[in-house]
Amino acid sequence: MGNYKQMLVDEKAHAELDSAKKMLSSRLGTRLSYKDVIEEFIGRKMRFLRLPKELRDYINRFVSDAAMNKHVQGILLFGSVAKMSFSKYSDTDLLIVADDTGIADFEFIEGLIKGAERYREPLIAEGFNLRISPLLLHENELSSFRPVYIDFLEQGAVLFERNEVLTNFLDSIKRDVHYEKRIVNDTVVVKWSIKG
Repeated sequence: MGNYKQMLVDEKAHAELDSAKKMLSSRLGTRLSYKDVIEEFIGRKMRFLRLPKELRDYINRFVSDAAMNKHVQGILLFGSVAKMSFSKYSDTDLLIVADDTGIADFEFIEGLIKGAERYREPLIAEGFNLRISPLLLHENELSSFRPVYIDFLEQGAVLFERNEVLTNFLDSIKRDVHYEKRIVNDTVVVKWSIKG
């Protein structure tokens, strides 16, 4: 008997994966494995679904309210909650991308946080802080690279977007930024450069 790997998906699912692999590879200008495709489309979503229900409810309330504002273009979960390494003292880090004409300050965001606060009460009762900690960027700021963008790329989970603003942003980082990480004296050091 020859060596072979068992296919765990049917032909239709394999065709969908193959189509996604070709599309992503073309968009990014690099060859991807099926594992890369599955991580891109399913892995991040599954990490969010593995969060405690009370935390998901709190985040979902904030995202639902924020999505009602037409100037909010995307929301991405990152940091320790996205990595599933949060503690009772952690914050819930959210990147909020607004269009260039809309939200000019944090008053709107602070109102959203207050509106979702009652959904955090079960977390507080369990001894967890996990208060939403927003990072507000406007679309025009996404083209200027910042090292935190590597964190968005590696573990960020898109929770909401309009016009694929976050998908395109993350694709541009994959395409345009070369980086490597090393641990030096128990500290993660990132070396990065813009390709080209």
